[in-house]
Amino acid sequence: ETRECAACNKTQGSLKQCSRCHSVLYCSSECQKSHWRTHKPSCHAFSADNTVTLTPIYLKNASLLPTASMTRVLTGHQSTAPSAREMLGSNQLGAYPKSVVVKIQVPMGNAPFLIYTKRRDFVCHTARQANPAAYDRVAELVKAKGAGGMGGWKGYFAAELKSADELVVKVSELLADQPF
Repeated sequence: ETRECAACNKTQGSLKQCSRCHSVLYCSSECQKSHWRTHKPSCHAFSADNTVTLTPIYLKNASLLPTASMTRVLTGHQSTAPSAREMLGSNQLGAYPKSVVVKIQVPMGNAPFLIYTKRRDFVCHTARQANPAAYDRVAELVKAKGAGGMGGWKGYFAAELKSADELVVKVSELLADQPF
């Protein structure tokens, strides 16, 4: 699926999230107003019932090397050198709170999640022991509804970065695949 205005399907230009649910995109306030009757029944603000709180862990030597590239390297197959963007370590945003769309990569087993934004201006991990119930809820949702592959699964979520140590993820719905 592509990123498009929920009202007119426009894909070009700047698309803004619904300020209440952070799950639907609009190209203009006119489109948002015209689509409100359709969107209103499914528009749910962040609440304790539809969110989990994850604790970010910032690793200095972390990377965003794609699982496929890592697998090729480990199995001795030819692979291109990782880009500077892929080798970027953990990164914290400077201003809080901040509404973001995050990609959460869920590995096989109980290893830490890799979480980041499209611009990679926020990159972190989160471990199960910090909040097992939240970790398990995200893992189950991503494994059930996200995209899977050889190294794990991925899903995209609306989230609110409350502080460097608190990421609130809206788990009531998985967003469409994003152009990360």
